[in-house]
Amino acid sequence: MKKAVLLILLVSLFLGGCGYGTDVENQAYVIAVGIDKGESFPIKASFVFANPGGENSSEGGGAPSAPKPDIVTVEAPTVFSAIRKLDSIKSKAINLSHTKIVVFSKDIAKKGVKDYLSGFAASRDFRPNTYVCVSESKAEKYLRSVKPVHETYIEKYFDNIMQKVAEDKVNEAYLYYLYYNMTEDFSGSVVPLVGVNKNELPKKEDAPDNKQKDDFDYEVRAGKIIRKGKNPAEVLGSAIFKNDKMIGTLGSFHTDLIRLMGNEFYPRNYSIAYPEKSDYVTIRMDQQERAEVHTEIKNGVAHIKINVPVSIEYVDAGKIENHTKKSEKFCRHLENILEDDAEKLIEKSQKEQNCDILGLGSSLKCHFTDVKEWKKFNWKEKYSKARIKVSFRVVYADFEEAN
Repeated sequence: MKKAVLLILLVSLFLGGCGYGTDVENQAYVIAVGIDKGESFPIKASFVFANPGGENSSEGGGAPSAPKPDIVTVEAPTVFSAIRKLDSIKSKAINLSHTKIVVFSKDIAKKGVKDYLSGFAASRDFRPNTYVCVSESKAEKYLRSVKPVHETYIEKYFDNIMQKVAEDKVNEAYLYYLYYNMTEDFSGSVVPLVGVNKNELPKKEDAPDNKQKDDFDYEVRAGKIIRKGKNPAEVLGSAIFKNDKMIGTLGSFHTDLIRLMGNEFYPRNYSIAYPEKSDYVTIRMDQQERAEVHTEIKNGVAHIKINVPVSIEYVDAGKIENHTKKSEKFCRHLENILEDDAEKLIEKSQKEQNCDILGLGSSLKCHFTDVKEWKKFNWKEKYSKARIKVSFRVVYADFEEAN
């Protein structure tokens, strides 16, 4: 009996986490990390700590506001050297296992993130599904700008905002995927862009001349939305990585177009100027069938055809909705826009960037008997010379009911 009681007490001690390293109250949880170029040292690392027990403040006797997160920025030779310095600042043990997001500044991303990601992977402190983003501004500036409105705690904000990116099935948003891609000989990745908005509406005389025509013409990046609100932080557009280096960016709609061609699209609404750009038709666009990729190799040149099915339903169509011929004409109009934009995107990726942003190389490997033959083909060199044709087929998802 005494042995049984002793065993229960020992198990309780272990599960209770009474040790300093496992006790929740004795740990400082990092929820976001930002990496910028340093002044005195190679990097400047910013750490956002969860503050669940912080003091709430209220304005005018109203409801208490969310506790402010603790943000510490230090300069150091490496990220892990910076983490070591945190031990002299924080009284609690540093815990990185709950990090939601790692943000690289644009300057760092252009130089290359291989050393950082390989360090994160080797240390096992960071979870593989930690989100990776690139900031149009300084990473520190972005992290300090985040002011959640609907969430009580900032860690929940990062969970919610990045989950929307994950719903688009953009796997490149995860640390493990970007790390895997950079180890490939020739691979492209598309990573979310974050930024800080000026948070003010322009006066009439200062309004920009290049206003968007419609949502298919919306190529704005994070930090550039014309709006005003409490939280100036934004996630919009994407950064293009060739292996571990950022080589360019994509705006809102072109990011969606990449997802559409890569079977990673999430349904959403678009307002389109039609028929004479004097009115708007709003549709919900979906991808109910996967895009088909057909490949062959002729005389050492890759020929790739991508057929992308797209289904739409009208949210606000006016006279188009109940008119068969107008619906068919509108679908052909959408096909032309999508094909023109896709052609421009792919041409730029071949001629200017030489980066396989759609991952088309994976569909070509079936033509080779082994890895040695595939490497001998040298897709890195052949990509810019490949013949790539994209066709869209747009159909009304509920056409019979519309008539």
